Amino acid sequence: MTQVLNFQYDVWRELPEAHVQMDKLNALGGEKFVIDKLQPVYLKYGMQHIAGVSLLHRHFDLNDEKSEVLVESFSNGTSITRPLPESSEHIAHTFMLNVQQGSICHIPTEFALPDNETPDFSHLVEQLLTQKNFLLELYELLVSMGLEKVLGVNVAHRDSIRLPNRYYLKEKTSLKENVSIMGPVSEGEKIGTTSTSWMFANGYSIADCCCKGRWMCNDQ
Repeated sequence: MTQVLNFQYDVWRELPEAHVQMDKLNALGGEKFVIDKLQPVYLKYGMQHIAGVSLLHRHFDLNDEKSEVLVESFSNGTSITRPLPESSEHIAHTFMLNVQQGSICHIPTEFALPDNETPDFSHLVEQLLTQKNFLLELYELLVSMGLEKVLGVNVAHRDSIRLPNRYYLKEKTSLKENVSIMGPVSEGEKIGTTSTSWMFANGYSIADCCCKGRWMCNDQ
């Protein structure tokens, strides 16, 4: 079992906005070029139905004195993410990979709160944590591209959101309300946004395979 570290506020505060991170992918040949480089590692270890890739980025400032973390929940097919005091009930779904003292470890960056509309995906996290060789190979590939602080690994956890064909998930963030709301939009409505999550379950890169769509990010 690989190690999960505590939430680290210094790591969180260093994360930039999504478009800044995407610029780093574009400098290497573009989103598709980079994501396609990662896909064989997921397929090699059979992880394409369990985990995906996340663009590590930050919308909110978190209050470390209140032990705040970013927590996602679901209601009527919509994702709602907001800063909340950290709780043992929260399950991390997105991680930055790192190596400390020669061992792969995970720095959690985002969490979810399982409830009646949010399935408990802790078994997927446990499966991910056992895949030491997969995680090390993925980390080394990210390091070779200089992207270990740009791209992280996530677990499939949005089973409660179902999308029609060629629909996407688009995240709208209100800094005033301190909340991000993610819901389905048509393909034309994703223009001007930044891709932030990819899955490989269908043999090619899409975002968030459990809902058959693409999670997009758009600050408002």
